Amino acid sequence: MMKKTLLALITSAMFVSPAFSAKEGLSDNIHDRYWDVTNADGSLKSDDIINQRLSIVDQAKEPYTEQEREAFRKKYQAKYEKYIVLDGLVVGGMNSNGKGFPMMSKAQFDTIATTGEVDYDVMSITISNGTDKTVSEVYDRADTTSKHLYHDHGHHLVKSVDDIRLNHKEGKVSYFYNFQAIDHLQRGSEEPLSHIPKFASEGVKVMSFSYNISNDFSGSGDTNSLKSGPEGLTPLGIEAVKAMNEAGVVVDCSHDSDQTCIDIANYSTKPVVASHSNARALRDIDRNISDEAIIAIAKTDGVIGVNFIGGFLNDQATASGDDIAAHIVYIADLISRELGVDGKKHVGIGADYVHNYIDALQWIVRAPDKFPATSAGGGYASLSEYGRPSDIWAVVDSLETKHGWSEQEIAGVLGENTLRVYEANWK
Repeated sequence: MMKKTLLALITSAMFVSPAFSAKEGLSDNIHDRYWDVTNADGSLKSDDIINQRLSIVDQAKEPYTEQEREAFRKKYQAKYEKYIVLDGLVVGGMNSNGKGFPMMSKAQFDTIATTGEVDYDVMSITISNGTDKTVSEVYDRADTTSKHLYHDHGHHLVKSVDDIRLNHKEGKVSYFYNFQAIDHLQRGSEEPLSHIPKFASEGVKVMSFSYNISNDFSGSGDTNSLKSGPEGLTPLGIEAVKAMNEAGVVVDCSHDSDQTCIDIANYSTKPVVASHSNARALRDIDRNISDEAIIAIAKTDGVIGVNFIGGFLNDQATASGDDIAAHIVYIADLISRELGVDGKKHVGIGADYVHNYIDALQWIVRAPDKFPATSAGGGYASLSEYGRPSDIWAVVDSLETKHGWSEQEIAGVLGENTLRVYEANWK
């Protein structure tokens, strides 16, 4: 398996730490697991050094070979064909000027549609993480991406769960958009919250608040350890929750602080999600969420979607089906134990895959102010396996063979649990 490549890379390093807590855990050795993109004076390392590092990251990222993936697919896909398979978060979008998000070419964006056509029935596409300079850029991206999906792939954005079920019967993939943060709503001439119903009409059906860095709406993941900025929702954030509820937008708290998740659950009148968050009890980093936040989300009849990023899954940064299933099972068991309900109905999938991963890292690692090492478990240039959306069938294998989950329980994780939340929110 490709997993041996990662283990060889991290164990051959001079400095290997099983977990990451702060900047002092970063190394200047380009082969070490946690690498510092900045020099001692705070400046970025040279482009040549950064490119060398990203090449090493690229070598480490695959948990499976394509042959292994195909074997899992052949074993399970036909069995679950009658159920809807939903990825609660995949990243990408196109602008009319030809520049994609994040740093994505048209051909690279097309892999999102291809992935959906092979393994998924529903895909929620991130078209902003709040870092855009103007809100108009995001309107342009929504419009351009929608036109591309239709003209090049024959797909309309869905407006309801009924649309999704009809598409599934007809063998079509369903798409809609999400925001991983809403900072950009303030970068225009109009009142920020007025954009929420407007973007909802453009197909943005799920919105989170802050992306790694706290903003005027909420505390973000960095607040959990750094205690910087607001801990939870601000007054503006509370109003944003109300606006999302009214507009039929699912409120998401991935990337937000634990207190923000708890506040969102308390203020929302509808079920909420953490679309792509793992359990901090299994991997103690700011990017993951606490047991308290998990319980708060479940109390709304919400769902926690587990992602496929090794550095967010465990201290070894591996991303096998077993590694991903471990978080699904932990979250389900926690909810069952604490709330006395069927916790298996409160977990889903949000793979958080970027199809132009290394190209996107060219931008991400050069912006440590927007992508802090603490929130990402050692930085986005860490050596980590990065599960592909197609690894969903390895997750199914683990849930069936290692954990004894039934077909119906797994069908819930694959899509029905998350669809329940969508149906309760979408107009």
